[in-house]
Amino acid sequence: MRIIKKIIKIIFSAILTISILLYILINLLSSTILKESYILSKLDQANFYQKVYEEVNSNFEKYIYQSGFDENVLNNVITEEKVKEDFKIIIDNIYNGTNQDINTETIKTNLTNNINSQLGANISKIQQNSIDSFVDTILNEYTQTILHTQYENKINKAYTQINKYINLANKALLIIMAVLIILLILLNLKRLYRGVSYIGISMLSSGILLCIADIFIKMKVDIKNIVILNDTISKIIINVITELLSNILKDGIILLVSGIVLIIIANLRRAYKKYKYEQSKYNAED
Repeated sequence: MRIIKKIIKIIFSAILTISILLYILINLLSSTILKESYILSKLDQANFYQKVYEEVNSNFEKYIYQSGFDENVLNNVITEEKVKEDFKIIIDNIYNGTNQDINTETIKTNLTNNINSQLGANISKIQQNSIDSFVDTILNEYTQTILHTQYENKINKAYTQINKYINLANKALLIIMAVLIILLILLNLKRLYRGVSYIGISMLSSGILLCIADIFIKMKVDIKNIVILNDTISKIIINVITELLSNILKDGIILLVSGIVLIIIANLRRAYKKYKYEQSKYNAED
């Protein structure tokens, strides 16, 4: 019976270890890549909007040579602030499921006014058709190619599903951990220090596994040389991965130290109880 009870305790402790591990990883994801404010802060840090703004203007210039217009027609058509504002709309659509459209009327008005100023008042129907076609091309380039708005719905659906399951998993893991801790204490009511020791071992094991995961990923993946889409996106992804690994290591160390502290407390309590027992036995003999 004692062996069966010990096996049950070991199983509960092992499940608690896995639960703690999963809970930490899920919360790290929830507080980073699954959090809108975190992504926006990373975009700011990487000067993302400025680089997108420069890329947009560079792409616009390709159409100038095809259209026959002077490159001055692109002056002040868009601003970096406009790019930032529109990109925030896309992020909001992805994370919050909103359905806001990007307003390109300002771009259209600025571009049309620039062209009209260049060509003058007497614009033929053929010229107007060319202007309309050029303006539509520029607007399409801005909304579809540069900002990739065609992927919003797909990303939002994926994010909604992932977030839903993560929230459920988070609540389930909290319940599982609480139940396991209570069970480990109840199974060791006569010797509570053993229950504390099992909990400490679970925390220690989780911490060790997180530290090993951090070291293993850094050894196997050349994080600093990751290339995805372009330099700007690559820089953001490298930054996010580096920060995630740093948090994994930090949480691993905290769990490891906390586990060791609990084990030490449990062993001190055990030693104290043994000392008291020996003392009472010695006094009884006297």
